[in-house]
Amino acid sequence: MGVGFPRVATPHRKVLVFSRYWAHCARSLPGRVLMGWLSGMEDNAQNLLANPHTPPSAPGRSVLYAGPNTEPQCGEFSCNVTSRKAYPGMNPLETHRLPFHDGNSIPQIGLGVYKISDDEAASIVRDAIDGGYRHIDTASMYENEEGVGRGIKESGLPRSEIFVTTKFWMDDLGFDKTKAALAKSLDLLGMDYVDLYMIHWPAPKRGLYTESWRAMEELHEEGLIKSIGMSNFHTYHLDDIFAMATKKPVINQIEIHPWLTQEETTTYNKEHGLVTQAWSPLARGQILDEPTLVGLSEKYGKSVAQVIIRWHVQRGFAVVPKSVSKHRMKDNADVYDFEISDDDMAKISGLNKNYRTGVDPNDRN
Repeated sequence: MGVGFPRVATPHRKVLVFSRYWAHCARSLPGRVLMGWLSGMEDNAQNLLANPHTPPSAPGRSVLYAGPNTEPQCGEFSCNVTSRKAYPGMNPLETHRLPFHDGNSIPQIGLGVYKISDDEAASIVRDAIDGGYRHIDTASMYENEEGVGRGIKESGLPRSEIFVTTKFWMDDLGFDKTKAALAKSLDLLGMDYVDLYMIHWPAPKRGLYTESWRAMEELHEEGLIKSIGMSNFHTYHLDDIFAMATKKPVINQIEIHPWLTQEETTTYNKEHGLVTQAWSPLARGQILDEPTLVGLSEKYGKSVAQVIIRWHVQRGFAVVPKSVSKHRMKDNADVYDFEISDDDMAKISGLNKNYRTGVDPNDRN
């Protein structure tokens, strides 16, 4: 019996929508190489041989593990796949990824571990991985890298199956300090590389983030970092990086939620090939009683948190909600079986009032 894999016309490209059979092929390296070849992406097929955990994608384009009732919604640098049906046995937290322009990719939904103690981190990370999470976001300032590393090791999965992000604090800005900070983080994590390393805050009054970027470029060359990016950078801070960088950043992690949509920065990110990642995606819980969101929760039969996370997902953002509860971790990830209408997406974005639960990056020095 033949297997269909129709092409869907989109602006800038044709996206191959895989049938159920090819989606299951994604589990094996040979199958994934074949998928890359079938998509007319010979370069990606070769790349998969060297990087078996990178999904097939054209540089700066979409990553699709798709099937029935799937509509790719692609922009210039990202693509959001709205799967209405998940394949039995497939893990959406692993298959829904966003591509970086450096050839790597990031699971769209990850677990944030801010304000989780080092003693608690191992068991919480284990629970998350058991629940399907493949992306853990930590930082030196969180003081739980050791616990995160222990939890990943105790999960029993190969290190290469888990995408690990860490960040260095502003006290470690500067060329030599940044290199020392990564060495310390790797030691605490018990790892020989991280998938993504970020400048946590630009601390603009210190004037050191471009020096740190030079150090990160060298650390990337040494294989200690797979991808490099930043957190909490305004557009003009990013301009400074782009003006001097030999390796461009792949991501900008910023505070985003319906009360703080950050349209200027997210537009800049997209135009410059940066993935946008949302921290505090639920406004630290302060937004969960917002009447508009409560109404949409009832309309879609989902929790308010799920509606908000789905809003992030449909905007093409990566997102790292924090939870210490197995039940909430599961709920936060259960957002790939429904789609918010365009009108309702606009209603959610219309809640913006430029309200920060954290501080403005210019004010943290």
